[in-house]
This record gives sequence, C-alpha cells and structure tokens, in this order.
Amino acid sequence: MTLNKVTSVDSVTYYVACDSGRALRSTNAGLNWTVLNTGIPNDIRDVDFINANTGFAIAWEYGLVDPNFYGSIILKTTDAGQTWDSHYKRDDSIFYRKISFINSQFGFLLGEPVGIVRTTNGGSNWIKDYIDTNTFVHGFPVWDIKTIGTQFGIACGGFQDLAGVIWRTTNAGVNWTSQGVAPEPLFALHFYDNQNFIAVGGDFEYGASLVKTTNAGANWDYTPLNEFGIGLNLSFRTESDGWMALGLGQKFLYTFDGGLGWRTIPTPNLETILDVHFSSKRHGVAVGQHAAILIYNSSLVAIDNNTSKLPSSIELKQNYPNPFNPETIISFSLDKPQYVSLKIYDMIGKEIKTLVEGVTGPGEHKIRFDASEIPAGIYFYTLKTDNKVYQTKKMILVK
Repeated sequence: MTLNKVTSVDSVTYYVACDSGRALRSTNAGLNWTVLNTGIPNDIRDVDFINANTGFAIAWEYGLVDPNFYGSIILKTTDAGQTWDSHYKRDDSIFYRKISFINSQFGFLLGEPVGIVRTTNGGSNWIKDYIDTNTFVHGFPVWDIKTIGTQFGIACGGFQDLAGVIWRTTNAGVNWTSQGVAPEPLFALHFYDNQNFIAVGGDFEYGASLVKTTNAGANWDYTPLNEFGIGLNLSFRTESDGWMALGLGQKFLYTFDGGLGWRTIPTPNLETILDVHFSSKRHGVAVGQHAAILIYNSSLVAIDNNTSKLPSSIELKQNYPNPFNPETIISFSLDKPQYVSLKIYDMIGKEIKTLVEGVTGPGEHKIRFDASEIPAGIYFYTLKTDNKVYQTKKMILVK
C-alpha cells in the first residue's frame, strides 16, 4: 500500500490518502488507524477536511475502470469518511493534485492543465481562475497553495527541467500572476508570517532545493540544498522546527532555526516518505510507500524538550527517584535528531514497556514512567539510537 498524503482535522485526528480507493483515519494521533473504503478502486491522491465530518478526496481515472472517462474524480464525505459520494464532481481530461479549503465555503482545486479553480459555496460550484498568459509558464502543473485570509494567496508548481513557478493572487483568486523562480519544480509551501514564505522542490538530477521570499512573494531567492531527493512536502512543528520529506532520498531534511540551515537524517528503516504533517508541536505523522507511517508524539510519555542549549553527546541518566514507587523519571540527552528506542525490561530480558520509539529531536528529554501495573523488583531500561544499543541502567521498584 502506498500512502500519498496526510492531513489533520485537529491535533489528534488524521486522515491519509492511500492507493486502491482507500483512506485511513486516526483519532488518537496515529496510534491506531481505521481503513476507510471510498467505494472506488482508484488511487486517492489527496484528502482535505473542512470540519470533523465533511471532507473531500481526489482520485484519478485513466480509462481502466471506466473506459469512457479519463480525468479526475472528486469525492465528498459528510460522515467522517464512513461513506463517500464518488459522483460529487468529475472533470474529464483534468488531473487535480490538491484540494485545499480555507473555510467551510472557500476552497481551491489545483492541477493540470486547468491550473487553479475555486469555490465560494462549499464546493457546490467551481470557477476556473484566470492566470496570466504573458509568460512561458502558462499551463504548468500547480502543486500547492497557501493563503492569508481569503484575498491573498501563493501557489507553487512547475515542470521538470524547465522551471519552478510561483503564482500570486491579491483578489481571492480571481486573477493570478506567475513568475519562474527556480530551475526545478516546487511542490510545497510554508508561510512563516505575512511577508516571509518558502517553497521546496527539486529533481533527481540536482536534488532538493528551495526558494524564499521576504516581501510577500514579490521577489524570490533560490537555494540548492545539495541532497539527493526531492522536497515533496514540509511541515513545521514549531516556528523554528521544520521537517521536509525527500521521497526516494529516504531521508528528511530538518531545520531548527526556521529554515536558515538544513541537515539530513535517514528515515528510520530507509522508508520512502512522501508527506509529513504536524497538527501541533506535540503530534506529527509522516507517510509513504509500503504503508510506511512514522509518528511524532511527545505527549505520550511526557517528554520535556529543551533545545536552547544542545548537549555535546548522547547520555542516558540514572532514573530519579531510585528506588521508586510507583513513578520515576528517566532522562536522556541527544546532540542531534536520532531514531530513538527507550524500553523497560525485567530480570530475564522480557520487554515490559516501550517509552519512546521514533525520531526524537536534540536536547534533554524527561520521561515519566508509571510502574503501578507491574510487580516490585529489579528492572532495566535500555536506550538505543539509530537501532544500536547505547546504554542500559538498572532501577528498583518497591511496593
């Protein structure tokens, strides 16, 4: 199964667009997932929800299932994905890549060759936006869009080996102006504020790249990132902490300074990650090929991150208090993002509990371990980073 896109309704409710007419839903920040069948066999390319119950999905038909139709199918659900109306909207010879609603009434569809269409009545009707035809980028695919209010918007896209393109509107999408800003296509946008934006993309020959603006899109600066892979999507956990999925590059690019500098970290099992999305600073999900789902969830075990002064090495500290009954704090420090596993074992080596499993940022992390459900005795906790055993310590539970 390929997982194409992930989005959220709130901090813990996620939806994933999958192949073979399926979607996934989690209501506990990715710990458990329910398979949702849309009623069609086509791959679901994107999904977006405007509230807890009402959402939309995009599928493509190449004439294989329906020999009389070749284009996009827009599906709609009003019961949180339990059932889908696959006849909601069909456009022949148009392939939409993204659906994005700003509010319950106002939204956009992006694709090719139509470019950008919009709705102002919750999707009941759609209007094709006007894009200037005075530049060579007319008709290029559009991949992502971000808005400030309903009047101002930026879209990005482009075509491989030709140009990365930015489109800009100041009148709610009635008119768009375009400009070529990069030599490779751009796939995802992020707005820091109403003046500072970035867009990421790239291609397999030159690797990932980004463009940035400090004047609301009037001018853009191009920066190659010199990493194999394509910036398919990015999401910021906080104002300064952002993650970029590099697809077949099998790694993330991450920043802890708001995009001034970027570093790489391999995906935990070299997964090909296609999308990453943080719903809050505590919850994030990344998805990709072969049903890959990565979860960032620091609220599960009360992790306390402090990255203002980064440690110089990896350190696992002795739990406190020790002996304890029934709670204790286990602390460890990281000098850089790592794939971390922290587990509790008994005297014969049987695994008792997993406290941390996943990519964890740098800094000091404090985990509260509640042992009220296990008997008194001697236990061990082991920290592994990047799947290598790093250190084990002993603790004593008294009751």
